[in-house]
Amino acid sequence: MPTQLLVPETLPAATAAETTTITALMAQTEAPLSGAPVPAPEAGAVLILLALLSPGEPKEPREK
Repeated sequence: MPTQLLVPETLPAATAAETTTITALMAQTEAPLSGAPVPAPEAGAVLILLALLSPGEPKEPREK
């Protein structure tokens, strides 16, 4: 029974143009999803504080 040796296949090296293209693709930054403002987490505490400090509901006038 003959024994076969597994020899790793060598792949051709990338050309200079391919290397430059791949490097440029990897260096590009992602575009922002939108230019809309992002809510800050601190805003929640401010809104709760304003709700607690706001005046209460007006009361019905008393009849005399």
